[in-house]
Amino acid sequence: MSSAPLIRRRDPGELTAIVIDVVAAHYGVPAQKIYSRDQTPAVAFARQLSTTLVSQYASESMTAIAAHFRLDRATLRHSENRVRRAMEASATTRADVAAIRSRIEELAPELKDCSASLTELRRRQTACASSGQAVAGVELDTFLRDLRRSLVAAIRMDPGAVLAGIKRVADEINSNGAEG
Repeated sequence: MSSAPLIRRRDPGELTAIVIDVVAAHYGVPAQKIYSRDQTPAVAFARQLSTTLVSQYASESMTAIAAHFRLDRATLRHSENRVRRAMEASATTRADVAAIRSRIEELAPELKDCSASLTELRRRQTACASSGQAVAGVELDTFLRDLRRSLVAAIRMDPGAVLAGIKRVADEINSNGAEG
C-alpha cells in the first residue's frame, strides 16, 4: 500500500484554470476576459491578480507564465507590484485576496500548506528586511530569489519534499531573526 504524496502534482494549465475561474467568479468577470487585452479596471485587476497568484502557486517560470497569458515578464512584475500596492492600501482588497486564496486552496488542497509556509516566509523576510538583517550573511532578496528557483526545481523532482524544505528555511530564518 503506497501513501499519496504530500503535494499532488497538478498540470500547470489545470492550476491556472482554477486560479482564473476563482478570480473571475469573485470579481464577476468572464474568465475569457482575463486573457484579453481589455483594460477596464475590473478586468485589468482580475488579470493582474490571476497572474500574481499563478506565479505564487505554480512551479512554472515567470517566462512560461507570461507566455501563457501572452504577456512579457515586465508586465508580470508590474502586475505583482500593482496587486501588492492594492493590498497594502485597502483592507477590502486584502479580504478579497484572502477569500480568493481560500477558495483556490479548497479546490486544490495540496497548495494550502505550501501557501501557509510561503506566507510565513514572506512575513519573516519583511520583518528581517525592515530591521536591516540578512539571512546567514546573504542579502534577503538574493536568498529568496535562489529559494524560489530551488523550490521550482524541487517541485518538479519531488513535490512531497517541498513542504519540509520550506519549513527548514523558515526555521533557519526564525533562528537567525531571533539571534539579531
